[in-house]
Amino acid sequence: MRKDIISEKTFKSLLKSLKIRMSWSKQNLYKLSRKIIPVYGKTLSRQIASAKSETRAYHGEMLREHQWLRLFSLSEMEKRKTKELSAINIYSILERRIDTIIHRALFASSIKQARQMVIHGKVKINGKRIRDPGYFLEPGDMFSADVITVMRNTGSPEMFQNKSLKGKSLEKIGPYIPRPYMSPFAFVPVYLEVSYLTCSGIYLRHPKSRQGVSEIPSPFSSGILMIKLF
Repeated sequence: MRKDIISEKTFKSLLKSLKIRMSWSKQNLYKLSRKIIPVYGKTLSRQIASAKSETRAYHGEMLREHQWLRLFSLSEMEKRKTKELSAINIYSILERRIDTIIHRALFASSIKQARQMVIHGKVKINGKRIRDPGYFLEPGDMFSADVITVMRNTGSPEMFQNKSLKGKSLEKIGPYIPRPYMSPFAFVPVYLEVSYLTCSGIYLRHPKSRQGVSEIPSPFSSGILMIKLF
């Protein structure tokens, strides 16, 4: 047996260890197509640990532990107002972050890229430049992103192969060519209204979530999201 060929058992073990992220990469697409998240047959404590690990890797990759705990406290406050389930409501709060919204609006190919856009001053909210990736939007807030940065983030690398195009005007870049493997992720949540002519949008309202039904885009079933995290 060749040493560079792994066994089927090892391969399945590797698949289980893969974490799905907010990203359009071909590696992430492969994970989505092959990932199996076993829940049934485990003890309750292991189900909770598994759900927390899997969902945090996708929905809360950009958060540290103390930020995550603070958000859970915020979700409890929202729960008292809306009577929604806190295990799902915490993800609704994360959808209000400007870095998440920039990614959901298809202005960045990953949550990490969206975060960098905000930090580098490429994003505005209501006409004001914002550099805090954790800034929370309210219904009616308008957000916008630098057009060339959006094209670079979401377009095919072929568009920018010529180094002389760096910093040039939009007209000199040429027609927009979508990034490979973008198609499965090319949808916008109902709580956002986006204009791709101006690379801007409006945060219409908070996403709605209740038992069995959620407007929050997620690769996980409602059963996984419903497992209490703490």
